[in-house]
Amino acid sequence: MVASGSALNPPAPVAIHQSQNLLRHLAKLALAGHLVILVAVWAADIPILVAINIASVSIYATALALNRRRAYVAVMMIGLAEVIIHAWVATAILGWSSGFHIYVLTLVPLVYFFDPWPLQYRVASSIFVAVVYVTLAWTAGRLYAEDPRPFVLWFRYGNLLFGATILSLLSFFYGKAIGRVQHELQIQNVQLDTLARKDALTGIANRREAQATLDLQHMHLERGGGTFAVLLLDLDHFKKINDTLGHDRGDLVLKHAADSLRRNMRADDFLARWGGEEFLAILPRADLHGAMTVAEKMRLNLQNDVHVKAGTPTPVTCTIGVSVCTGASVINEVLKDADEALYCGKESGRNRVVAGHVAQALSP
Repeated sequence: MVASGSALNPPAPVAIHQSQNLLRHLAKLALAGHLVILVAVWAADIPILVAINIASVSIYATALALNRRRAYVAVMMIGLAEVIIHAWVATAILGWSSGFHIYVLTLVPLVYFFDPWPLQYRVASSIFVAVVYVTLAWTAGRLYAEDPRPFVLWFRYGNLLFGATILSLLSFFYGKAIGRVQHELQIQNVQLDTLARKDALTGIANRREAQATLDLQHMHLERGGGTFAVLLLDLDHFKKINDTLGHDRGDLVLKHAADSLRRNMRADDFLARWGGEEFLAILPRADLHGAMTVAEKMRLNLQNDVHVKAGTPTPVTCTIGVSVCTGASVINEVLKDADEALYCGKESGRNRVVAGHVAQALSP
């Protein structure tokens, strides 16, 4: 689990849910394990360990109840204390070779996976566990005798197997958590990439994406020939709409204009907000005649679709400059040609479609 919590940055709900699942599975596994150990120590006639394992079973049953109540820190503290005490007492009675010490080592990765604790708590806890383990090893080698009875060997291998199972479970949850985080990062990267390419107001492509699309279309022409058309469109008298009706109404006009323009284009045509009240359209495989036809359709439908209500409803009109690009063209020159055509349309009275000089020269 990657996310961590602190006083200023609490852990994410997803990470908390992962900790809850992990603690629940570990508590169930520990409960089952201690029931097995309880039977084994009862059969071996070790009263102290019988009593301790009865207590351990009760502790993990309580931990499951606390986990359901979302008392995760209490569950973790109970687990740490139980594992250390149980391992220490069992080692003191049966010796180091019984293998009960292995459970202390499983606490190191466990505390790192515990998201309700901030990182500094997890680091401190893992250091504490390491110190406890080393102290137990040192103490066992000097103070605790090895129990010579044959069943101790069975405890050793059983504990090693059970300890490996716990580590496998921790690894499984860690792998799932990493996979989930990677998936979430991929989704976020896609969302960020989409935001970087789209205009926030209208939902269509922005100028950055338009420039990239122009370059891509031009590259295709250089390789395969053909033409594509570029349309620069400007909403007429848009500043007056903003000044008299406010920017909120102006934003609404831009949204409706983008919707209207998009509806009247072919599926593979491209539309972007070029800036302010200007839009740019790219028509793949279009010559000047086809581009003028599409542009005129866009102009007529815009003034029919979008109206400004200020007393008497007034249609929103636009002026469109059209140019055509070939493989030999320079993109900036094509944009300049369309922009000059747009300017001519504005000077000539607006609400019209005008072809650029370069586009007319290329037209047969």
